[in-house]
Amino acid sequence: MSTKNELKTFSSEDVQQILTIAMGQEVSSHARLREMAQELSIDGETLDYAVESWATQKARQQKKHQRRQQFYRFELLPYLLVNAFLIILNIWIAGAVTWSIYPLLGWGLAIALGAVAWGGCRTRHVRVNGHGL
Repeated sequence: MSTKNELKTFSSEDVQQILTIAMGQEVSSHARLREMAQELSIDGETLDYAVESWATQKARQQKKHQRRQQFYRFELLPYLLVNAFLIILNIWIAGAVTWSIYPLLGWGLAIALGAVAWGGCRTRHVRVNGHGL
């Protein structure tokens, strides 16, 4: 009779986290990583592919983080500061928000379209062993 735990399924991310916790140690060198792979019956070619894939994924994540920081610093922050100033100026001069809504909407639309074109909606197809996911 199978138990409740035997019927559970795990995603690859879950398996990775569980195994990391179970190992209870950090891998400090490539040699130690190779030893662990051999213990798990993972051949060297597969390990090298996995390390290369990991490095590529890590570089993509870092690049994405840098783009996000640039977006906040050079696009969003000036948009918020300038439009806050324009709205305050508009209210001070006219007593209501009249003309300042136009730069707010126009610039906001430009930022939104730029964010989408710059990579906000790109999808990437991952290929593993020649099969697309």
